Amino acid sequence: MRVDECGRIQNYSLYDRGSHGDRGRALPSEANVELPPPLGILKSRLQARTLDPIVIGSPDDLAPWRPGAVLILVYPLENTPYLVLTLRPSHLRRHAGQISLPGGGYEPGDGSLLATALRETEEELGVPRDAVEIWGTLDHSIVTVSAYRITPFVGFMPHRPTFVPNPDEVAEILEVPLTLLTDVTAMREEIRQLSTGARTVSFYPWGEHKIWGATARILGQLAFLLDENARRPIEI
Repeated sequence: MRVDECGRIQNYSLYDRGSHGDRGRALPSEANVELPPPLGILKSRLQARTLDPIVIGSPDDLAPWRPGAVLILVYPLENTPYLVLTLRPSHLRRHAGQISLPGGGYEPGDGSLLATALRETEEELGVPRDAVEIWGTLDHSIVTVSAYRITPFVGFMPHRPTFVPNPDEVAEILEVPLTLLTDVTAMREEIRQLSTGARTVSFYPWGEHKIWGATARILGQLAFLLDENARRPIEI
């Protein structure tokens, strides 16, 4: 991943892979892929963003927070842009039964938070890390209940991935159109009993599921890049 003096990514088809592969190896060129308009807007706005310095190298001591990373993987499906989420199995110790982006905690062997996001996505969904073109990052999100500081990366594939979910980590795959995030009528609110007491929380309904918490906050950032009139989730 090449970054200029202002912290902006200069080449979105290059990235560091940590200890799991060649550093800076270029992805196959997708220059001839015509992006649907929402994705073209998203890519250009991500390119204009300045990176948090921690994204460029290995994360140092972030106490009391633990570093982690997730991947927002976007791709066209029948000319409509989609992203993928997962339903976490009920047996997991943390966030069981919740809707999540693929990702997890940083491990020293990763070498970078980007490598964390790609490794976790490959482990959870079987998507090869070298098949994803990284477009940029969003602002980090704090998950208080598990003490994680999550860095979201946005990546692109020119076609729908062939998902091979890991049943130990994924109970169900959810493919969600980006139009859900920009539909101002889609977001709902409800009262939930949290560790801090009863709070009003925002969520995106999708089928029988509710996308809320850190995942909704991160997707709210993505929605704002796609459409500045998009609603933002309530912070909790």
